[in-house]
Amino acid sequence: KRKERNLNRRKKRTKNNKRNENDPLKPGDIIYLQPKRNKAPEKVHIVKKGETMHDISQLYGVKLKKLYKYNHMFIGTEPQPGTKIYLTKQKQ
Repeated sequence: KRKERNLNRRKKRTKNNKRNENDPLKPGDIIYLQPKRNKAPEKVHIVKKGETMHDISQLYGVKLKKLYKYNHMFIGTEPQPGTKIYLTKQKQ
């Protein structure tokens, strides 16, 4: 029973962090134990050199798919340094 509970926790952590179950953690990795939010309290993030959409998602605890949607980007594309990334839905 205990082993089964640990396995379920691992699967939830994997899902919340969009990582492969077997990927090792590295020092400085941000891990979410709770589900991520649809938006962040901040409205905008300016991309720094080397940052990915996954990094930004982890930094603010926002779902990766939502970041792509808010920024009208195709899933898998990465922003250039200096790009404004919206962390909430923009009013039309």
